[in-house]
Amino acid sequence: MFESITHWFESSGKESKLFNNPEDEVLHSALASVLYHMISVDKHVADKEKHKFISILKQEFDLQDDQVNHLYLAAKSSTSDPHTDLEIVNQHLKKKPQLRMNFMKKLNQLMDLDGVQDGELDIFYEALNLVFPGIKQKQ
Repeated sequence: MFESITHWFESSGKESKLFNNPEDEVLHSALASVLYHMISVDKHVADKEKHKFISILKQEFDLQDDQVNHLYLAAKSSTSDPHTDLEIVNQHLKKKPQLRMNFMKKLNQLMDLDGVQDGELDIFYEALNLVFPGIKQKQ
C-alpha cells in the first residue's frame, strides 16, 4: 500500500526511534503525504505552505520537530499517490468521525494559502467524496 514511504522509513533507520507505534506512523505518514501533495501540486512549495504543513502535523498529533521534519522529508521523497494515502486517512476518520470536518478544514486552509490550483481542487474533492460519501457535487 505505502511502498515508497515505507521503504524510505526503513532506509532511514529512524522509524523505531521517532514513533512508538507503527500504526501511528502509518497514519502520520499518510496524512503528511496528502498534505504534501496539496502544497506541491504546483511543483513549488512556498515557505508559508511548508509552515502550515508543519503546524498542522504539530497541532493535530502533538508531534515534535524531529518527527515532523522526518515526515516532511518522507512525504517529499515519496512516490506514493494521494489516493492511497487518502484511503488510509479515511480509515482513521471512520474510527473518529468527529475529526472529519477538521481534516477538510485543514485541506481548505492549505488550498487557500496561495490561490487554488486545479490539482488541489482534485485532491480536495476526492477527499470530500471519500470522507462524506453522501454529499453530491453540483455539476
